[in-house]
Formats: sequence, C-alpha cells, structure tokens
Amino acid sequence: MEKRDYLYEYLMYFWKKKWLIVGIPVVAAILAYGLSIAVSKGYEGKANFFTATLKSDYLTDPELIESVYQEKYGGKLKIEVLGQSKVEFSVKGKDKASVENLLNKASAEYIGELKNEYNSRLGLTENKLATYEDRLKSVEKSYVVMSDKLQTDFDNLNSEELTTLSDAIAKEEKLISDYDDSIQGMKNDILQFEKPIMQSKEVAKQDNNAKANAIVGFILGLFLTLLGLMLAKYIGDARRAEIHG
Repeated sequence: MEKRDYLYEYLMYFWKKKWLIVGIPVVAAILAYGLSIAVSKGYEGKANFFTATLKSDYLTDPELIESVYQEKYGGKLKIEVLGQSKVEFSVKGKDKASVENLLNKASAEYIGELKNEYNSRLGLTENKLATYEDRLKSVEKSYVVMSDKLQTDFDNLNSEELTTLSDAIAKEEKLISDYDDSIQGMKNDILQFEKPIMQSKEVAKQDNNAKANAIVGFILGLFLTLLGLMLAKYIGDARRAEIHG
C-alpha cells in the first residue's frame, strides 16, 4: 500500500483554495475597519498642568481634587496625577462643544487656584524676608553701637560691665549670623519658586483603533479560514475513506 504524503495533500488543497485564504481575511479586515469608523466614540478633551512645588494636598492629590471638582462639574471629569508636579484633566463626551465647555471651566478654575497658591506662598516668603532684613539692620546697628562702646570705654569699664557688654556683643553676632542664614535661605527659596502653568489643552476625536482592529480582523479571519479548510479537508477524506471501504 502506497504511503500518503498528508503534508503535500494539505498544501495542494490550500493552494486550490488560495482565494478563500486571501479573500476572507481581507474582507474581515475591511469589515473591522469600517465598523470601527462607523461606531464613533465621540470626543475627548485633555488639559495638562505643571503644578510646580505646592504644599497643598488639595491641589495635587487626585482623590481630593476629584471629590471637589466632580461635585461641581460631574463624573465626566477625570483627574490623574501623571508624575511629580504633573496633573491631567480629561473629559469624554459625544458632543465636542459640551466637552470643550466643561474642560475650559474646570481648567480655568484649577489653574486659577494653582496661581493663587503660588502667589500666596511667594507673598508670605517675601514678607518674611523683608521682616528678617529689617531685623538684621536693627541688630547690626545695635552691634555697631556696642562694639564702639567696648572700644572707646574699655578702660573705664569694670570687669562685670566688660563681661556683660561682651556677652551682649556675642549674642548680637549670633543673631546676625542666624538672620543672614535665614535671609539667604529665603532668597534661595524665592529663586527656586516655579510658576504653575497649563502646558496643553486640546479636544479631539477619540481614537477608534481602526487600524489595530483591521489587523486583528485579518488575523482572526485567516485563522478561522485555515481552520475551516482543514476541517473540510478532514471531513472530505473521511467520507471518501468510508465510501471506498
């Protein structure tokens, strides 16, 4: 009995059905692409913010922001912290105008609050700096007066007076050093303050994934076509074997 070459038989069978093997996956890909375009998902708006370095958790914690802003603007507004000092607002909807309107209102309020927080921190630091600079000037004047007194009246002061004056001068020197350090630290803080900004804002059609769906449709169509042909070939061979005994 001659041995059958099943691989060759299947290859020849597939070759004869090559138009089905090509045609069905292509049709499946076209259908998937067309359906993806036809089933529109609407619009999505996104606004990205650089929050700078804030001390207020309310403006940087997504759960806190959402609890406040969703109460005002509804559940369509989603808020996500993308990284350090980066926050994203997103809105989805069928109507472009309503998406833009909601995103604009929420974004304007949020960037306004960020700027208020920044201005408040900056103002407090500048006021504190001015206060420390005034104190430093006062201490420096006192230090100069006491130093001059020590030099001019050194011979006329008794030991107790000298000790008291020397201690006072030492305390003034310590205060001057402390105020200098604090003032320099606040100046550095002011230089490092960064303004919060809205980095981007746009409203666009949601991605319908048409290309990806077309690829999936083609692959799935090819797989099912090959599976169907293999099953048809197997059934055909089984019937012929049964007929011919």
